[in-house]
Amino acid sequence: MITISPKRILILILILLIILFVIKLARIESFTSNRKTHIGIIIPTTSNKRNFKTAKDIDFFTILMPGFLSNCSNKYNYDFYLGIDHDDAFFLKEEKNIIAHFKKITNGKTNFSLRLEKMYNLKGKVGAIWSNLANTAVENNAEYLYQMGDDIKILTPNWEETF
Repeated sequence: MITISPKRILILILILLIILFVIKLARIESFTSNRKTHIGIIIPTTSNKRNFKTAKDIDFFTILMPGFLSNCSNKYNYDFYLGIDHDDAFFLKEEKNIIAHFKKITNGKTNFSLRLEKMYNLKGKVGAIWSNLANTAVENNAEYLYQMGDDIKILTPNWEETF
């Protein structure tokens, strides 16, 4: 009959627990290193007092996106939320064209998404619009929020690293 001392049993259990812990830690590291962080970019916008003729003319495409696309990283998912008035005739009419143009300029990259969110009874209440967009972004798993206007130029490469 083989007898194992309680001390040896304890040592074997501890070794087994350490091995299991290391395996679990390796799985967590593998999961987190392959997953991209979601950044929710919340932007109120309007066609009021502007002369947009087509979807391509909006400030989001002519001012914000050129600098954004040339200065962003592939390490993140960028989820854009444009807040529009529920009765903004231009944005309602051009919604499909805006989304199509967005897909075109992002070259169909899977780490970019765009949603137009209709805002009810919030005309001119930019803070309330940002709040609603922030809630929507968080509900859609945004881990970070970046609040901005559609007329911002991103000039700094890899700005996300310091943000």
